[in-house]
Amino acid sequence: RLNLMRQMIRDYQIDGIVIHSDRSCKPYSVGQYDMARTLAQELGVKTVVIEADMTDSRLFSEEQVRTRLEAFFESLDN
Repeated sequence: RLNLMRQMIRDYQIDGIVIHSDRSCKPYSVGQYDMARTLAQELGVKTVVIEADMTDSRLFSEEQVRTRLEAFFESLDN
């Protein structure tokens, strides 16, 4: 998965990546923070990991996600 992300970042000249970490699916989400950190260090791409749970809405804060995404998109403009 990491090699595919590296290739897509280069091929499409990606500036930033939003990663969804699904708390209810650990196999899908394992390693996402490490991947985000590695891509940022190696390729200089900005990343943000948004955590939510597709089965339990109590584990999702729309306000928190909005705030984090707004800050992330502002950082892409700089």
